[in-house]
Amino acid sequence: MPNIGWAQSSTIIVRVYHGHFRTVFTDAILPKFTSLTGIEVKTVADTTSAAWLVELEKAARIGVAAADVSMMSRTTTLQGMKTKLWAPIDLSRVPYSKYLMPQYVSRYADGQVAAVGASTWTTVDDTAYWGVSKASRATAQTQAFIDYMCRPTVQTELINALGIDATVAA
Repeated sequence: MPNIGWAQSSTIIVRVYHGHFRTVFTDAILPKFTSLTGIEVKTVADTTSAAWLVELEKAARIGVAAADVSMMSRTTTLQGMKTKLWAPIDLSRVPYSKYLMPQYVSRYADGQVAAVGASTWTTVDDTAYWGVSKASRATAQTQAFIDYMCRPTVQTELINALGIDATVAA
């Protein structure tokens, strides 16, 4: 993984879905990410993306990131785009983004990337996205996290553990 050195002794907050999702992330995915990058991850989880969106927007208005990176539903990702909640993601700093399927890259009208696919369930036509709060000050760390989540091996692990479909093509 390029640029591993920039993340030493740092912590980010990541919002994931509650229940089994959170368990898989905290027990399997995030420890490997921390081991590889040195970036500690604290998770927050709640029951709905809509409630979390309200919290993110309130916090961002006062310059605070309730979470640095959030897993959000398609609908709330789009709602966050309307208020410019999501910091643009520089895909040139996310090398594994080359594996993202184009339909899982959400862009602002100016072409900047607002969010990228986290997971999808094609049987119910629902997708979750990773969005970075505009109030986050952990740009390098959030890009490292998204880069890690775009790895085909990590996506395979999520598919096997959660029964989701891939947002990347290997």
